[in-house]
Amino acid sequence: MAQHTPWPKSSSDSTSSGCPKPHMTRRRRRRQCSSPAPPPRALEDDDLLADILLRLPPQSSTLPRVSAVCRSWRRLVSDPGFLGRFRARHRSLPLLGVFMYCSGHPIFRSIMEAPDDISYRRFPLWHNKGDNWDLLGVRHGRVLIFNNKRREFLVCDPATCDRRCMAAPPEFDGKKIFICNGAVLCGAGEQGHTQHGECHTGPFQLVLIGIGEDERRAFACVYSSQTREWGDLTSTTIRYPDNTTDASTLIGGSLYWVLEDIESGILEFDLGPQSLDRLDIPPDMDTNCHNYQIILAEDGGLGIAALRSFSFDMWERKVANDGVATWVPWKTVKLEEITGLSRDVRGNMIIHGYDEEGNVIFLRTDAGCFMVELESMKFRNLGKQNFLTTCAFHPYRSLYTSKGRFLSLCI
Repeated sequence: MAQHTPWPKSSSDSTSSGCPKPHMTRRRRRRQCSSPAPPPRALEDDDLLADILLRLPPQSSTLPRVSAVCRSWRRLVSDPGFLGRFRARHRSLPLLGVFMYCSGHPIFRSIMEAPDDISYRRFPLWHNKGDNWDLLGVRHGRVLIFNNKRREFLVCDPATCDRRCMAAPPEFDGKKIFICNGAVLCGAGEQGHTQHGECHTGPFQLVLIGIGEDERRAFACVYSSQTREWGDLTSTTIRYPDNTTDASTLIGGSLYWVLEDIESGILEFDLGPQSLDRLDIPPDMDTNCHNYQIILAEDGGLGIAALRSFSFDMWERKVANDGVATWVPWKTVKLEEITGLSRDVRGNMIIHGYDEEGNVIFLRTDAGCFMVELESMKFRNLGKQNFLTTCAFHPYRSLYTSKGRFLSLCI
């Protein structure tokens, strides 16, 4: 008969020691010790998720696609705090396209490729039948247009569908002073614009340029969205009866316009003291060209480019220690080094616009519209379709959000 072998005893099994047996120990431990809660998954933790989403590229399809995932993601990317961090992380927002003037009102054309291309129907700038709008400027996500019939300005944010109307100052009545140009920009200043992030809900300034009835004096006036009032007039003399219809260029803390008669010079509006001044052009620049553009110079200062038949001639303005400013030849770029087009096509080139943030110039040619990066001299042919050849291009950069009418049109 087989003998039963008893289970070996250990000190933990001894009933004399007063300790429970192993199975009793397991039961009691389960009752006395609660298991720690599992750590939240990254996509369910708003802080971790926000850190992940902040690293996504700022393309036009990014935030709308994120918003379409679920309600919690939509809520996160719609939060002003997140948008400010996203904007601050991506200091240079993508160039989405250009606004152009067509048949009395502005229209939008995208320069992005799928899936980031944008239909012009998504950025409508409202207008009533019979109104005649002038497109004056596009900057920091806003568009500035002027209604000649009503003599009022409209500052529109296409991404949020927000718009603000303000009447022209009484001095700019078309008799004493007639309106010839203007600019819109973020009201937080150059440093604040790069730090506070989202400009859609921030303050803005409207800078208005006019020519006096004697046509020998230029005037400027500034509207603040914070005070909702126009400031005092400032003025400067100009050499000839002149006008300026080209878009402004923002360099540092000043706005610049080239006068139509280039010999009259350049208008400079200093945003700090809000003063207007006229600058001379480079003395050795060919004034018979009539195709110029204010650009960002290599050192971050003021530059100017003249487009000839086969080259770009560029100058930069240098200020000496004694405060005296002079124009210095910067460089000459042969157009065959940029586009590789035939001389016949290059001879028909016209400057159509300039993107100051990317230092990109837009050229019209018989072969299509070209974007040229002035630092790298890389170029891209946008083609002929959808790009008008009879008007100026106003580059549009913006951060897409998941707010308002925009999102419903994009997702």
